[in-house]
Amino acid sequence: VIDNCTDDTKEVIEGYKVEVFETVNNRNKKSGAINQALNYYNLKSEYLLIMDADTVLEDNAIEEAVRYLEARPKYASVCSKAGVLKPDKTNFLWHMQNIEYSHFDTDRVETNGFILVSHGMFSMYRIKVFKELFKNRGYIYDEDCITEDYELTLAIKHLGYRLGASEKIKAYTKVPMSLKELWIQRTRWMSGGLYAISKYKFNKYTYKDKCSHYLFGIIWTIQIYLLVITIIYRYSPVGL
Repeated sequence: VIDNCTDDTKEVIEGYKVEVFETVNNRNKKSGAINQALNYYNLKSEYLLIMDADTVLEDNAIEEAVRYLEARPKYASVCSKAGVLKPDKTNFLWHMQNIEYSHFDTDRVETNGFILVSHGMFSMYRIKVFKELFKNRGYIYDEDCITEDYELTLAIKHLGYRLGASEKIKAYTKVPMSLKELWIQRTRWMSGGLYAISKYKFNKYTYKDKCSHYLFGIIWTIQIYLLVITIIYRYSPVGL
């Protein structure tokens, strides 16, 4: 899916003799691009892989994903291990995120079947689940949600399906290498997550997520309050 490219991406890809779909007037980023493609193609296959443009896959990733879903008919999707690409020169932020992503993988293994997010980096879905979702709400990806993968995960859970993860599916992505880029990414994650979770009521599919967001909000507020008080105390001529 080619979306708002300003370079010669289309010409390069066509050189590999694969089919290319180019979006038309898409202003809703990844979710809008995928929705246009899904509306265009009459998908008759059993599975569909959704991945980010910068994801790098190991050779057997797709094979492992199909094998996983074949063995688990009650699962709507399976996502990969979230590996981190190592740049030529690493820094402290890269090492911290490498550890963090490993923690994400551990958490997905521990909650297999009910994972928090079937991530957009690499997730293979059953086509029948997409068709059921479209029938229920008239669209697949919520184009108003920045974290489209998280909202889609919640929507699929409400259909009664399980979502899995496999360490045998290895995929890798780039991570922010500066504080500015990291701040933009995490702000996006937080705002998108809050939007997605606010769409759904407090129930068995959302209670853990809602509690986590509320707790994070409380802790974040306390941290900001303590930081402000510390600054005032330190720089005020008379203190507190």
